[in-house]
Amino acid sequence: MKKTNSIYFWRIIFTYMIVIYHFDNAFPFTAEIGVTPGWYIAVEFFFLVSGFLIARQAESGRYATATEFTLHRYRKLWPKYIAALALTFAAACYVTRPGWYEMLKEAIDSYWEILLLQGIGLDRGWDYISPTLWYISVMLIGGHFLYYLLRHHKKITEQMIAPAAVIVCYSYLYRHVGTLNTVVVIEDFYLNQALMRGLADMCLGIFSFMLYRRLQTQPERLKHIQWISPVIFISVILVSLKAGYTSLDFFFTLLFVPAVAMAFLPHTQTRASIFIEKWSGITYSIYLLHDIFRAWLFPKVFFTGNYSLAEKFKIMGGYMAAVTIAALVFDSIFMIVGRKRHEDSGSR
Repeated sequence: MKKTNSIYFWRIIFTYMIVIYHFDNAFPFTAEIGVTPGWYIAVEFFFLVSGFLIARQAESGRYATATEFTLHRYRKLWPKYIAALALTFAAACYVTRPGWYEMLKEAIDSYWEILLLQGIGLDRGWDYISPTLWYISVMLIGGHFLYYLLRHHKKITEQMIAPAAVIVCYSYLYRHVGTLNTVVVIEDFYLNQALMRGLADMCLGIFSFMLYRRLQTQPERLKHIQWISPVIFISVILVSLKAGYTSLDFFFTLLFVPAVAMAFLPHTQTRASIFIEKWSGITYSIYLLHDIFRAWLFPKVFFTGNYSLAEKFKIMGGYMAAVTIAALVFDSIFMIVGRKRHEDSGSR
């Protein structure tokens, strides 16, 4: 099953939502225009998509064990991840100018992050070199367990374990936090809020895949319901712009279940889909690299003064362009290195 043009498109949109949301941390502008954006809800979209794809892979049986599945994902994600992490560390060192001892200590103290395992919650919370990358770690860790359950206990996972995880995790977050904008509290492993958030979202992704399978059996209805997906996504984007940091987060995430399912449904591809697919292909690198610009280069090197709202919007445009261009260059370098390595291995 190939991703459709629709899921590619929304992947681009929600990636830039995260990029803009984090920009507001460095150059606060939303308060000046009277909104409290909950665009962190974009993370829920990606967790749901991850859960959807985990369910699809488990059904296909391509990977016999959860370990094989996780190692495949790790090998695919880690090279770019570690390169981006090194670049972020270099940018931080360039700005803060620490001594060699402090640099070495920081690097050693980040061993969980370097291994892409900060989501286990056994280290120092979320005070990492690139704290925004917590999502990838949680996706890998939570996905490992969900893949195992779906491969070996599919029925009980769909009917018991996944619903229970959603109820327990969301109930805890609702009562103790009130929103889904939580990644920083780790009192111990059992109260790892980021892992709870990711697991619950990915379980909803399993439900989204189940709905997708059911919709596939009713092709005559697809023409009449595919409009629902973009309406949901656009509505959540607009409403969350004003209603962030509220209990509506949980409702928005539930709305993502049918929206993601329908976004994966096949439909006629247009000529623009090639462009969208290519652009979607660099969103992982955009996410990996954006903290370099958001946390270090833009606020502490290039734009260190006080700026008006109009100036902040101009800076944001430059920031988004810089992140996109950097991702293109970053991916191109990896493509060239990968091609060279393939040629070298083929000549042996």
